[in-house]
Amino acid sequence: MDEYRNNLIQAEQKSQDDYDKSIISLSGGALGISLVFYKEVIGNNAPIHHELLIWSWSAWAASIAAVVVSYFLSRLSLRKAIEQTDNNDFSGGVGGWAAKWTSLANALSGTLFVIGIGLFITFSSYNIEGKAMSNQKMSNQNDKDKVEKGYTPPPPPPSKDKEPLTEGVIPPPPPPEPKPSNDKE
Repeated sequence: MDEYRNNLIQAEQKSQDDYDKSIISLSGGALGISLVFYKEVIGNNAPIHHELLIWSWSAWAASIAAVVVSYFLSRLSLRKAIEQTDNNDFSGGVGGWAAKWTSLANALSGTLFVIGIGLFITFSSYNIEGKAMSNQKMSNQNDKDKVEKGYTPPPPPPSKDKEPLTEGVIPPPPPPEPKPSNDKE
């Protein structure tokens, strides 16, 4: 039974390590992707609801900070548990207050990561829709200006296979033969 319990403890520790590493990787990656999105999609345009992007960055940064705090508190909790085992005194719970705060920091890191994703998706949807709308408005305005100003579209580029001046043109009939002149008159 003790061996099974030890295996469960090791599995829990491995799971927690993987969770912390995943949150740090995902939050850091999300920050990077959002910066690329901002540069490539928003570009020089004014972002719509830019505060959503700032809040998503803040949530991801806080998520990373919560994981770092969790690592620190976990170390304190383990030291306290070792001390409690040495003294055979588990009053206040195994690991003491640090164990409770470690659990809170872990839950907070995941929650902040998910909140950051939601905020970024909302920001993205506003700006992708806004960019499409502004492009459509600009296209419609350009079309309207062209119609009002009597715009004539340019001719299509010439084909490389045929001569541009003779393509699709029926040649005119040959000029009439000149009549012989009568010098006798």
